[in-house]
Amino acid sequence: MNWENLSLDTVQKDKNRLRNELSASVTNLRQAGKVAQQLRSCPSYRRAERIFVSPAKDLKQIRINCLVDGKELIMPGPALKDGLYGFQPYFVNFTDLEYAVTFNGLKKYGKLLDLSKTLPVDLFLTDGFALSCEGSRLGDGNGFFDLAFAVLAWSYPGNADSKVGMVCNEEQVISMPISTAPWDVDADFYISSEGQRDLIPAKGRSRSEREAGPIFWQHLSYQRIKKVSPLWKIWKNRS
Repeated sequence: MNWENLSLDTVQKDKNRLRNELSASVTNLRQAGKVAQQLRSCPSYRRAERIFVSPAKDLKQIRINCLVDGKELIMPGPALKDGLYGFQPYFVNFTDLEYAVTFNGLKKYGKLLDLSKTLPVDLFLTDGFALSCEGSRLGDGNGFFDLAFAVLAWSYPGNADSKVGMVCNEEQVISMPISTAPWDVDADFYISSEGQRDLIPAKGRSRSEREAGPIFWQHLSYQRIKKVSPLWKIWKNRS
């Protein structure tokens, strides 16, 4: 469903309605270890050198695998308050990996990223509540993945064209449309315990359009900007 034909208030109400309708049927990711193993065979993962992965508990094995497989890992801090952290492969002892890639271990083992420097990201992986067959994602409503994507696209405009994958159960991919706002980031594929499935994006939605200005400041309150450190730094340095 195209956001241009809907008010943002209507989009939000429609998303909340859909979350309520699906809440009883959505479960945690099943066979998370198998999903992480399936991802290793995906071409976009195999080619990637730097990967953003959601901090969700269900994606912990994927974050561990990134470092074991020699890839640089980017992980957001809680609510993006401090910003984004980077992990270099092979710099964390194997016995510490499981703790390192959690919120508790983030500051000890990760390095807070300087977003004024160019940070190309080859692949973005996130979780979600539901996914349409056209790649529209329904998240938890907080928008932290979309914000992190926007900040990284600001750091390096080419990130707007990087592949985005959603990690989910098969039944979370639904036939009904999902309303979208202009800042919502679509998924190019999803990965489940059954393997990878590519998606056909909705017509007229292109992440490359975000390159000129990926952060939708007009829809962010001053209070929220100030609470999210990378947003606040970008805001203060805007020309």
